[in-house]
Amino acid sequence: MTPTLGIPPKIVAGDSVSWSDHLPDYPPSAGYELNYAIRGASGMPVNVTATIEGGDFLSTLTPAQTADLAPGAYYWQAFVTRGINVRITVGSGRLEVAANLATADNYDGRSEAERELAEVRKAIAHVLSGGQSYKIHEREFTRADLEILMARETQLRVRVAREKNGSSNVKIRFR
Repeated sequence: MTPTLGIPPKIVAGDSVSWSDHLPDYPPSAGYELNYAIRGASGMPVNVTATIEGGDFLSTLTPAQTADLAPGAYYWQAFVTRGINVRITVGSGRLEVAANLATADNYDGRSEAERELAEVRKAIAHVLSGGQSYKIHEREFTRADLEILMARETQLRVRVAREKNGSSNVKIRFR
């Protein structure tokens, strides 16, 4: 039977989060324990051991566990254990952690692609209005680089469109 894992795809740092998991092949009554390992490039590793609720498992992240998670993508793996000799992975996936705006001093909710697109558009406007050069991060662009900037703008528009609606179809209109 297919396990039903209820871990949400998105949480907010600092929130408490609970979900139920139904694992008919690995029931608590047979001595199985359910665990989650959550890892990301930034933030502390989080481990969760589920409690038993009826015939299912109840997993809970406390505010203290999620508070130190930096916004971004994390990956989880769910596994059951029985004694010291049995460990079976029952699922894995991606979890997005959003910033806790109540504790953030500054916040820019745009993706990296959206921020870079805004910078490229500023550079194009600056060069077209007669500016000699424009610096993005550590790279300086001049009027001679206008073609490179416009190509990068197109790439970023495609990436941002995919982020927003998950589609690989991007409609472009030429003026």
